[in-house]
Amino acid sequence: MNSDNYRDQLISLLPPGKAISKQTTSGVGRMMHGLAVESARVEARVKELISESIPSTVDELLTEWETDFDLPPDGSTAQRKAAL
Repeated sequence: MNSDNYRDQLISLLPPGKAISKQTTSGVGRMMHGLAVESARVEARVKELISESIPSTVDELLTEWETDFDLPPDGSTAQRKAAL
Protein backbone atom coordinates (compact mmCIF):
# COMPACT_ATOMS: atom_id res chain seq x y z
CA MET A 1 0.00 0.00 0.00
CA ASN A 2 1.26 3.49 -0.68
CA SER A 3 1.02 6.53 1.57
CA ASP A 4 -2.10 7.85 -0.18
CA ASN A 5 -3.92 4.60 0.59
CA TYR A 6 -2.86 4.77 4.23
CA ARG A 7 -3.90 8.44 4.44
CA ASP A 8 -7.33 7.67 2.99
CA GLN A 9 -7.80 4.79 5.43
CA LEU A 10 -6.78 6.93 8.40
CA ILE A 11 -9.13 9.72 7.34
CA SER A 12 -11.97 7.21 6.96
CA LEU A 13 -11.48 6.24 10.63
CA LEU A 14 -12.22 9.78 11.84
CA PRO A 15 -15.59 10.30 13.52
CA PRO A 16 -18.43 11.52 11.32
CA GLY A 17 -19.57 15.10 11.45
CA LYS A 18 -18.33 18.59 10.71
CA ALA A 19 -16.06 19.03 13.73
CA ILE A 20 -13.06 17.45 11.97
CA SER A 21 -12.31 18.33 8.38
CA LYS A 22 -11.62 15.29 6.25
CA GLN A 23 -10.04 17.34 3.46
CA THR A 24 -6.53 16.13 2.64
CA THR A 25 -5.32 19.75 2.68
CA SER A 26 -6.63 20.47 6.19
CA GLY A 27 -4.41 20.32 9.26
CA VAL A 28 -5.82 16.92 10.17
CA GLY A 29 -5.40 15.73 6.58
CA ARG A 30 -1.75 16.82 6.56
CA MET A 31 -1.19 15.11 9.91
CA MET A 32 -2.77 11.92 8.56
CA HIS A 33 -0.50 12.19 5.52
CA GLY A 34 2.54 12.33 7.81
CA LEU A 35 1.37 9.23 9.65
CA ALA A 36 0.62 7.55 6.33
CA VAL A 37 4.09 8.19 4.94
CA GLU A 38 5.63 6.55 7.99
CA SER A 39 3.20 3.63 7.82
CA ALA A 40 4.12 3.02 4.17
CA ARG A 41 7.84 3.20 5.05
CA VAL A 42 7.40 0.68 7.86
CA GLU A 43 5.44 -1.66 5.58
CA ALA A 44 8.21 -1.53 2.97
CA ARG A 45 10.82 -2.24 5.64
CA VAL A 46 8.83 -5.21 6.97
CA LYS A 47 8.72 -6.67 3.45
CA GLU A 48 12.50 -6.25 3.20
CA LEU A 49 12.99 -7.98 6.55
CA ILE A 50 10.79 -10.88 5.49
CA SER A 51 13.00 -11.38 2.43
CA GLU A 52 16.02 -11.35 4.76
CA SER A 53 14.59 -14.39 6.57
CA ILE A 54 15.01 -16.56 3.47
CA PRO A 55 18.60 -17.58 2.63
CA SER A 56 18.11 -17.35 -1.14
CA THR A 57 16.86 -13.75 -0.95
CA VAL A 58 19.06 -12.46 1.87
CA ASP A 59 21.04 -9.30 1.20
CA GLU A 60 21.61 -7.18 4.30
CA LEU A 61 21.95 -10.06 6.75
CA LEU A 62 24.16 -12.36 4.69
CA THR A 63 27.05 -12.04 7.15
CA GLU A 64 24.78 -12.89 10.07
CA TRP A 65 23.46 -15.97 8.25
CA GLU A 66 27.02 -17.11 7.57
CA THR A 67 27.92 -16.61 11.22
CA ASP A 68 24.91 -18.65 12.33
CA PHE A 69 25.93 -21.52 10.05
CA ASP A 70 29.68 -21.20 10.75
CA LEU A 71 30.40 -20.45 7.08
CA PRO A 72 33.35 -18.32 5.99
CA PRO A 73 32.47 -15.16 4.03
CA ASP A 74 34.37 -16.35 0.94
CA GLY A 75 33.36 -15.98 -2.70
CA SER A 76 30.83 -13.86 -4.54
CA THR A 77 27.48 -12.99 -3.09
CA ALA A 78 25.80 -15.63 -5.25
CA GLN A 79 28.26 -18.27 -4.07
CA ARG A 80 27.77 -17.25 -0.46
CA LYS A 81 23.96 -17.47 -0.79
CA ALA A 82 24.28 -20.88 -2.47
CA ALA A 83 26.40 -22.11 0.45
CA LEU A 84 23.55 -21.33 2.83
